[in-house]
Amino acid sequence: MEQMAKGKQVRSRRSHHKSRRGCLNCKKRHVKCDENRPFCSNCTDRDIICKFSRLDTAPIEESPPSSNAASSQGKRYRFLSGKYQEGTLSPNSASSPTREQSQSCVTSVGTQCNFSPTPSSGEISFADLRLFHHFTTTAFQTIVDHEDVHDVWQYHVVQWSFSFPPIFHLILAFSALHLAHEQRELRDKYIGQADDHFTSGVQSVSAMLSQINVNTCQQVYISAILVCFVYFGRGPRPGEFLVFNNRGSVESPVPLNGVKLILQLYGETISGNILKPKIRPPQHGITSLIQDELLEYATHMHTVQDLVKQETNDKSLIAVYMAVIQDLLMVATDIHEARSAQSPAVGFTQILMGWLFRLPERFMWLLGQKDQMALVIFAHWVLLLKYMRSVWFMVGWDTHVISGIRTFLHPTFEPWIQWPVSQIFNNE
Repeated sequence: MEQMAKGKQVRSRRSHHKSRRGCLNCKKRHVKCDENRPFCSNCTDRDIICKFSRLDTAPIEESPPSSNAASSQGKRYRFLSGKYQEGTLSPNSASSPTREQSQSCVTSVGTQCNFSPTPSSGEISFADLRLFHHFTTTAFQTIVDHEDVHDVWQYHVVQWSFSFPPIFHLILAFSALHLAHEQRELRDKYIGQADDHFTSGVQSVSAMLSQINVNTCQQVYISAILVCFVYFGRGPRPGEFLVFNNRGSVESPVPLNGVKLILQLYGETISGNILKPKIRPPQHGITSLIQDELLEYATHMHTVQDLVKQETNDKSLIAVYMAVIQDLLMVATDIHEARSAQSPAVGFTQILMGWLFRLPERFMWLLGQKDQMALVIFAHWVLLLKYMRSVWFMVGWDTHVISGIRTFLHPTFEPWIQWPVSQIFNNE
């Protein structure tokens, strides 16, 4: 019995030792910590900053090193663990830290560099800094079609992110998705980071929609656009088809109504100043080959117009269908003109999304209800997505959405989408 008691005491001391000296992340997750400093193995594997409690960061040696010895070791990098929360990153945050702040930070030998935000702010991790750097150097270039708008995304939008948390979270989410696309072996890690930041960004911008004003409308608008980019970059998801899903809900997965409302209320303000559209030389004509493709597209759309007149008795509904088709014909013309001018395919995003943003509420409701005529019209918009296959965040969307349309389309309407279906799948 005495030996058993001693054995229990030994185990008790080990357990006590682990719970007291493990890092805060491992304690929170209730997992075993190997107590390696400054970074334990668990935190290293998860690519998060390892943080120990203030009591645990005290030196184990009985006597502290002399001031001369401490100074000879050089200054310290100071990275805070945790995720960015609402608040402003102050440019003065690089000043010398207080002793209390230093004790709460993980340190490694190097030149002093304080990344802590102001006391009222949250924290950013080294992983977030990596995502932020990737966006400002690489990822932003994948969403612009001309160099004359580089400064908008590389400078102005990034600067807004310091005082507007939704933008910060969403550019990190987009950056993580681009890294997941570029580094397949680390895809799962970056997808997890993207999902975390996307959730925070959507929650933040949704809360701010009710407080939008003339001073914040541009930031809210950019946030909504970034939500769309991240949604596309995350890739097609089973049962979700941009403007309808396989559930009973008629709510669109992308924030179309939010963007539409912002543009209706503050369109002139948004398109001014920093976000003012750039004036570019007009495009001259369309090549004969692309002109033939446009004429073929228009011919099929006129056939759909005839179908609307044959199958619909409600005059008000006919007017809705016709207006949507007419707008789609204009969009198709813009796309083919841009193709003829050999414009970057990423520039087609604003043309195609513009059609979605302009859709009447009644037509959006019809799509949510899987109205057969609305699905036929929508299928011809999806066809235009095939011209964006060279854009990394649009890969697979045309085949995914057209397959969803076919799932909910009655066999009697199948012939009316046969042409867009063949164009999409024959050119994969």
